[in-house]
Amino acid sequence: MAQGKLLSADRMARIMGSSPHCHNCHKATCIETILHALRDCPHVASVWSRIIAPIALMPFLSTNLEEWVELNMQNEYGA
Repeated sequence: MAQGKLLSADRMARIMGSSPHCHNCHKATCIETILHALRDCPHVASVWSRIIAPIALMPFLSTNLEEWVELNMQNEYGA
């Protein structure tokens, strides 16, 4: 993941010429990046919001990919 090797729709589109849009969101403006697939997609975010303690939800949802992975390795966010 540190090398951007997770095969998101965005990456697959660059490699194979397919659509970079999230297949779950079905929005023309929603590009499926690694962070979108793991955290920001509304379908995934609804799961996170059920298992992350409310006080920790804002920091959990507002960092970039590198910070997010680092925070998840250091913290316990469970509700």
